[in-house]
Amino acid sequence: VSFGQIVDVIGSDESYLNPQKYTIAGVRVSGAPYYDESAIILISGLTVGKEITIPGDDISSAIKKLWEQELFSDIQILMDGSPKPNGDVYLIIQVEGRPKLSSFTFALNGEVSKSEADKIREIINLYSGKTITESLVKNTENIVRGFYQEKGYWKTSVTITQEMDTTAFNSRKFLITVNKGEKIKIGAINF
Repeated sequence: VSFGQIVDVIGSDESYLNPQKYTIAGVRVSGAPYYDESAIILISGLTVGKEITIPGDDISSAIKKLWEQELFSDIQILMDGSPKPNGDVYLIIQVEGRPKLSSFTFALNGEVSKSEADKIREIINLYSGKTITESLVKNTENIVRGFYQEKGYWKTSVTITQEMDTTAFNSRKFLITVNKGEKIKIGAINF
């Protein structure tokens, strides 16, 4: 996963020492077939007619704004061809969408009973179509682990394996594997 890249649109290392002002004459989006391209452009702030400096903070700011949406696993902003003699530039916002969750199940290893699975389903807030992020995976693991720690299983380990779902575009299934470990009971508390 990359946090986005800024391509040297001028073509030499000297361009970084000599930034130029350009006017955006057009912007197109690549790699986002199921997203609203006009919304991506609007969020980026790279709209037609805007004056930008290349290299400069405008491109970095656009990547940051798009990254904050947590919809993409890779963002690049490229120049489409060379700058025009009048200072016009055409940009390409190239993105790679994060996968969506299609379903989730618990591993059939005997660790999770049906009633426990039903209770966990209520608290983990997973649903079909939810965007998969690293924090979603970690939060889900922590919630499941916390569920069992409240029941005295302090050494519970939780692993989420992602499997490609071939029935839907850019979708994955979660397989949640729980190893409860031994139940820990307090024998005595001495004061």
